[in-house]
Amino acid sequence: MAFVSTRASAVRPASGLASFETTVLSGYASDGGLFMPQHIPTITASDLAAWQSLSYVGLAKQILPLFLTNPADQAALPVAALHDILDACFAKFDNPENVLPVVPLMLPQNASTGGAPQQVLVAEMWHGPTGAFKDLALSLLGRLLEHYLSRTGEHRTIVVGTSGDTGSAAIDSVRGNTSVDIVVLFPEGRISRVQMLQMALVREPNVHVYAVDGSSDDLDVPIRNVLNDREFSARHRLCSINSVNWTRIMMQVVHFFFAYLRAVPASALAQLPEVSVVVPTGACGNIASGMLARQMGLPIKMVAAVNQNDIVHRALTTGVFSLAGNVVVSLAPSMDIQVPYNLERILYLASNRDHELVTKFWTQFEHTGSATIPEPLLASLRAGLSSHAANDNDVTDTIRQVYDSTNGSYVLDPHTAIGVHAVHAGRVRSSSPAIPVVCMATATPAKFSDSIVKIIGKPVPLPPSMRQALDRDDPSGTLANENNLDTALPEGTLRMRQGDDWEDMLRKRIVAIDERLAA
Repeated sequence: MAFVSTRASAVRPASGLASFETTVLSGYASDGGLFMPQHIPTITASDLAAWQSLSYVGLAKQILPLFLTNPADQAALPVAALHDILDACFAKFDNPENVLPVVPLMLPQNASTGGAPQQVLVAEMWHGPTGAFKDLALSLLGRLLEHYLSRTGEHRTIVVGTSGDTGSAAIDSVRGNTSVDIVVLFPEGRISRVQMLQMALVREPNVHVYAVDGSSDDLDVPIRNVLNDREFSARHRLCSINSVNWTRIMMQVVHFFFAYLRAVPASALAQLPEVSVVVPTGACGNIASGMLARQMGLPIKMVAAVNQNDIVHRALTTGVFSLAGNVVVSLAPSMDIQVPYNLERILYLASNRDHELVTKFWTQFEHTGSATIPEPLLASLRAGLSSHAANDNDVTDTIRQVYDSTNGSYVLDPHTAIGVHAVHAGRVRSSSPAIPVVCMATATPAKFSDSIVKIIGKPVPLPPSMRQALDRDDPSGTLANENNLDTALPEGTLRMRQGDDWEDMLRKRIVAIDERLAA
């Protein structure tokens, strides 16, 4: 199996096919599209039955090789080497033997809808060193970069824009790696204090972090311009480990299979019952992975749960994918996105991999800020994907209700609260009373103490792995103390201000990295 771009040029085999190694070391395809597998593997009920008792790592060992069937890929990354990498990936998680706990949560009765109490399974994807689901895929991607670069002795410079969580997870995955430098841009004042400290406190020679006076969509513009400058990108050996990178999408497929196998009793697997999965959604990377899992044969139906920045909800409701003013700052900052670029992958899958349609649609959106989803494609999307939008009041109410109904034993983070709100509001139904709805929990509430304190009256302690990671960069424990709510940037933080030429600053930093390496 090779990999192709979501855009039209990839239909020409001479220019369009890529190896797995190429997808790891680049990010965008050469035509500006996103990499996807040339063929989609098929999973059967017997496969699921055989996998039900596997751990998350054991399941990843079964699923990932399905995308690495090309002899050249297998030679560059033998299955045994992949297994060794997977075994080592999660050493810094809270519990390396159970990296993705799936816990039952009984939601209280909804007085406004008259709904009875309902159980939801919460897939806690946040037990890694930076407290967010990004750790699961980036722990793998960082080691894959090390594997491939160690074979050639090459260096790569990673360029990352983050709406809150990707930046810290990306830094953690490559910090101290002499084969890699990483440049991270985050939106100043638009992420939580802990999210900011996880990036701005890091002082490593290969880590370069900028606080940008703008939204995450704003900072994506110079990054995309630089990465899509083919000559500059090739000369400076640039790559991206945002969810444009195929490895992120591939690894996230495992989340959906793992959650499904925890939701469905062994006795019911043969019937392949459908499971509803609610996914707090920003750039749509997790939704793209879930859509791929569905096309592989996993019987799931997803709900994209979004905040006030509701372009995905509006697109699925009206068929029009269009910008709507400025990004709204919310209690769920990692979802404060207006341009969810992984929609390109979702449209590619829902259109039966129609490169021409995707290219036409995305080109129109990039030029006008609006594009209409053709009716047959919209129907295909809606067959496996619906949506729900919630505002800050909904987030606050849901966190407080769950906290009170569990006698203070369970606290949701603001992003997961949006997913749980969809269930509590009656927007999501289980296919059977015996099969609960699954909600993906994308971050620990401890990352958002500045909001959580105002809702429940006290901060949430940092998980052990996250506490250890922050203590490494703040040995005194003063800045990273969960009771310290000072939002000022640490001294020495690099800045990109309004009026600065952000793209020029980014290019100069990349050039300076190469000059340092050549010295």
